[in-house]
Amino acid sequence: RREDDRQHGVDIVVILDIRPNLDIRTWQQLQEIMYFLVGQLSPMDRLSVVIESLYNADKLCRLRLMNEGGKRDILKLVNIHLAIGTDSEGNIVACLTKALQVIQGRSFSEGRKPAIILLSTLDATDDALQLPLGDVPLHVFALFGDWDPHVVLKEIVN
Repeated sequence: RREDDRQHGVDIVVILDIRPNLDIRTWQQLQEIMYFLVGQLSPMDRLSVVIESLYNADKLCRLRLMNEGGKRDILKLVNIHLAIGTDSEGNIVACLTKALQVIQGRSFSEGRKPAIILLSTLDATDDALQLPLGDVPLHVFALFGDWDPHVVLKEIVN
């Protein structure tokens, strides 16, 4: 991360766009990716998680500072969501719209860098490229088929 980012922090919205009935391997790999991502964030950074519900998108949690309590709470919510599963229909546009609302609704944003990370186990990520996001970077990780979580982790670091 650049020096400016370390001083002001980053605001990241993670979209979990996952298929119903994840197999145990994919579930564990998604957990590993989330633990890694959260572990890379400093106490100055904030993270929110958006999930897909049946034909909509829901904010699993507001932007949270990534101090120890925030990290623990986010990971607990993500683990519960992954365990329960979803009735996902691949509505990535609704998820991106909700993520943008989180970014645009920040009451404190001066100097903070926003970003959206889409973790999708559905083969519908092309829709994500159609929504205008302005100056908010979107990082898409399509996690279907034969994918290697270590490659994803390396890309997240970069």
